[in-house]
Amino acid sequence: MIALVLDVHGVEDVDTSSLRRLCWGASPIPPSVAERAQKVFGKVLAQTFGQSEAPMAITVLQPDEHDRVGSAGRAYTLMEVRVQDDEGNFLPTGEVGEVVTRGQLLMKGYWKRPDLTEKTIVDGWLHTGDLGYIDAEGFVYLVDRKNDMIISGGSNVYPREVEDVLNAHPAVREAAVVGIPDDTWGEVVHAVVACRSETTPEDVMAFVAERLPSYKKPRSVVIWPELPKSPAGKILRRTVREQEIERLSGVGSP
Repeated sequence: MIALVLDVHGVEDVDTSSLRRLCWGASPIPPSVAERAQKVFGKVLAQTFGQSEAPMAITVLQPDEHDRVGSAGRAYTLMEVRVQDDEGNFLPTGEVGEVVTRGQLLMKGYWKRPDLTEKTIVDGWLHTGDLGYIDAEGFVYLVDRKNDMIISGGSNVYPREVEDVLNAHPAVREAAVVGIPDDTWGEVVHAVVACRSETTPEDVMAFVAERLPSYKKPRSVVIWPELPKSPAGKILRRTVREQEIERLSGVGSP
């Protein structure tokens, strides 16, 4: 929604001095959008990171903390946040792992699903399914969803990192990066973008090539009119991936 508002012609000329707080959540905001929003609206942005299992909030990034580009903020009141590896060991500052949380704002469990509850809440810690790390001052940085990580030729590629670069392209309005099965590499990086002005896949790929190492660069880029979203406005990467696999196999098209 913030990105759509920023695309309105003349938004820079609107008097926003009465705006005190502009909150957002549901999905990470591209750094390029956050930076532009601060220029247009001032230091009023506030981010919350949470999920249905911790419905109030897990972390909060206050308006005066948005100079920490990419951070989801620090643990919310009554909540504790840590990072674990796949074996359940807590990781030190700066190391990427799964974000886990516990506290008084956590659910007790899934309704009539003790099996799922047991997998999700381990030793009192809710496993969020998000990969991230925590810096020395307690600020949480989300890297990506654990299930969305692309493994290409043995290297881990986080879609969000590539999407942030794509979203910085002047013509790109929104982007989704997914892994497409490949016989040689296991998966290859593939990007789908929707644009605010005319461009070509080749131009987008050249833009990314200057800003990312070769193993993170999309092997292919396609342009869609719009990207599928949830009712909360979150881009549905899984739907994008399924439709692109169908298209590339000749079964269907977006």
